[in-house]
Amino acid sequence: MPTTSEIIMMLRDPDAGWLGTLLVALNEARSDPNFSTLHQELFAVLANPDKTIPETVHAAALHRSMEFEDRLDQQMTELDHSLTTETVEQVVRYD
Repeated sequence: MPTTSEIIMMLRDPDAGWLGTLLVALNEARSDPNFSTLHQELFAVLANPDKTIPETVHAAALHRSMEFEDRLDQQMTELDHSLTTETVEQVVRYD
């Protein structure tokens, strides 16, 4: 396992976009209780460069990822609407 300093040096490479993206995604996933031990073990196995991801699994993962992104977008829109409504209500109360 590379040290923290080695990982930071790797992330300074302009071509390390995927590394950065995967590290952020993994860190976010670990904070989600729905990202189970089984999911983590599967991720570790599939991260092995000797393993290939079958096309059908890739397609299913892409579909799930797009649905997940849509759900996050919807939650952000609802949060934004909620904050906007709250701000407007505060301004109206103070007038």
